[in-house]
Amino acid sequence: MKKMSRFTAFTLAETLVTLSIIGVVAALTIPALKNHADEQKFVALTQKAYSEVSAATARIETEHGNIAFWDWSGYSTEDEYANDTEKDLGGPNLVRSWYKKALNVSGKMDKTIGYGIPYSRLDGTSIGASMRSAATFVTVDGMYWQIGGDTGSPGPYIIVDVNGALEPNIVGIDVHSFIVTNDGILPAGTPGTTNWFGGDVWNCTAYVIKYGKMPWLNNAMDKCPSI
Repeated sequence: MKKMSRFTAFTLAETLVTLSIIGVVAALTIPALKNHADEQKFVALTQKAYSEVSAATARIETEHGNIAFWDWSGYSTEDEYANDTEKDLGGPNLVRSWYKKALNVSGKMDKTIGYGIPYSRLDGTSIGASMRSAATFVTVDGMYWQIGGDTGSPGPYIIVDVNGALEPNIVGIDVHSFIVTNDGILPAGTPGTTNWFGGDVWNCTAYVIKYGKMPWLNNAMDKCPSI
């Protein structure tokens, strides 16, 4: 009787079928894994930004008193102005310079890189905003910050691009805002607060801080869910 060989092999057809299955599984899982990794990264950066600005606010209050009594209309030194036009318009105020001191600032933003970055909504449409303020600066962790010392209603705000000039530059993912209130710094979208820019496009921050998630990365949304 003929002995059977110990060695077996796949046929070409079996190999092609196996590779096809692997390809289909990879096509289905790799984007989901990437979205999950992106979500974890941007959530962590957003939480870090909130922690940093909250800690900076606490340090400023220790030196300059309760935030409820800060004078956002005061002006800083002349070297904070970007140009004569911004100086004539009032320029950055004193509170902004406090934040520059309290946060770990590495320098002034390069206008050719940061000032012209267009930001988009979750649906990809432009919001017509970018880091344009003379008081915009960069911290050593690469985050872009804009301290909006507006004294009109609803009041001052803080914008952060958690990964600087890197993409996607989308509000709710790497671009977030915080509202300055008499009770401290609150994430935009917190019930009872009104965002300076209006609309719900900026309200993602409160959801991210509260739930530690960005479900819009896995499911297309045109706005963030309320908290």
